[in-house]
Amino acid sequence: MLGAWYALREWGREGAARVDVRGIGCCVVRRGEMMSARRKERLRAVDFWQNVVRLYGAFKVTQLRVALVASPRRKAELWNGYDTYCAAQIYALCVRLRGFYLKVGQFLGTRADFLKPVYIASLSRLQDRVPPMPIEQVLGLLKDEMRELGYSVEEVFESVEADPLGSATIAQVHAAVIRKSFAKRHLHIAPSRRSVVIKLQYPEAEKLMHDDLANVRSLGAFLQRTELQFDVLSPIDELREQVRHEFDFHREARNLNVARTCLEPFQNKITVPDPLHHLVSRRCLVMERMHGVPLTELEKELQKRRISHHTRQRLGMSILSNMATAYGKMLFETNIMQADPHPGNVLLHKSGKSISLLDFGQVKSFEPSLVDAFAELILSMRSSSTCSGADCGSGGDSKAEASALDHTVDLKRKMAALGIQTARIQGVSRSQVSSRLPNSARADMGERTVFPQRRQSPEHVLLTTMFDTVEMAGVSNSPFEETSIMREISVESFPQNLFFVLRTTQIFRGMSLGMGLGDKFSLLQSWEPFARKRLLRTGRK
Repeated sequence: MLGAWYALREWGREGAARVDVRGIGCCVVRRGEMMSARRKERLRAVDFWQNVVRLYGAFKVTQLRVALVASPRRKAELWNGYDTYCAAQIYALCVRLRGFYLKVGQFLGTRADFLKPVYIASLSRLQDRVPPMPIEQVLGLLKDEMRELGYSVEEVFESVEADPLGSATIAQVHAAVIRKSFAKRHLHIAPSRRSVVIKLQYPEAEKLMHDDLANVRSLGAFLQRTELQFDVLSPIDELREQVRHEFDFHREARNLNVARTCLEPFQNKITVPDPLHHLVSRRCLVMERMHGVPLTELEKELQKRRISHHTRQRLGMSILSNMATAYGKMLFETNIMQADPHPGNVLLHKSGKSISLLDFGQVKSFEPSLVDAFAELILSMRSSSTCSGADCGSGGDSKAEASALDHTVDLKRKMAALGIQTARIQGVSRSQVSSRLPNSARADMGERTVFPQRRQSPEHVLLTTMFDTVEMAGVSNSPFEETSIMREISVESFPQNLFFVLRTTQIFRGMSLGMGLGDKFSLLQSWEPFARKRLLRTGRK
């Protein structure tokens, strides 16, 4: 907590300073003079750490109060009060500071499997309610970028919509129309393709993002020591390494081209915007406009049309199946992955049968050997649903027990090949975890169709919560819950290079749960054919 102490010390030194921290355009004024950029960073850190100390302190106090109360109803009331307060504070912090904190909030807002409904209701608003840059500032930035490319705004654009289509963590997106004369002379595109979107990077966004990451890493180190049985620092370090690529729109344009080529065989189901390379700079990207309903607005649209629950589930299955196909082909055939598939980056077309994938700023390229190893892990997970008698709590026949033990050994070997290191926590068994559940949940454990929890080793249950989307009865995906598998097995080390796969599968998991699919959709089941085909191609199977 040295970061918090340092930030609070600096806060005291600033005395009568007035702070107005509103994301990218933050300003800190003292006696009518602009403060130094370094002092802004310190005050921004103060805001973050003050909230961390306040919320963590409230968490520990609530934890203590709950321990002193006998009534289950009163315990629930105490936690509900804390969660409501905490959700509102985190939302306000993300909107106020934006930067990387907003990106974390958006990610958590998709994780209905990880957080309680009160957090999802609050943080999901971050996908589409971020205060935008005013249009005057947008046009000023656009003028500078067009000048750098050798054009004027008036020469290129017939119109630019004042209201943004979206305002996210590093950029803002506006719809626009290319002038016919410019399209004919420079772009050689059909008149029907003059409808475009302009993605403009916020000023100072890159510097703020790196500063925010340093604070989040300090918080992650503290939580890893005190609360979490998971290696959170490796993923943060990988994100810090990759985030710099997100600020190079030339790279994003190349990523779009690679993805379009990769997904061309599925263009009737999955489309990707076409970048206009004459109009791409490091901070500005002009591309084809894709039309459809963002998944962040889908629930509202379905309610308006009074769509039945059954039809919603079929639609959800179709959306996730198309997405799984796109990601399976990208990962297992070209060794890349678009690592930010949150609902705001997916459009559902009017037909309801196809989607568009947006925002290829975060694209991870993998070593072929790592993709091979991950494919082998998938096939190992899909190959068996048995466990040892000890794990199942039954005597079981010796042949079945030996087979289950072999499967667990194989899983551990595949995990080690990827660099995932785990350790079973001494003194905790599945029967102890199960005993803390209501009778209805215990009775339901093991009745799921894809991965029955009672028939799996702790390693298999852990990997399922990490890399698959099926909801497992009696198993929480949150490490803070009593029924978390991490109470039984800890993740000692997680490879940096695999973080974006984990992040993507967790977003899929949250979307699946949010669509009410439960155990009806399995991401690994969708990826199994791609994994098998890859290993046949590389000669490893």
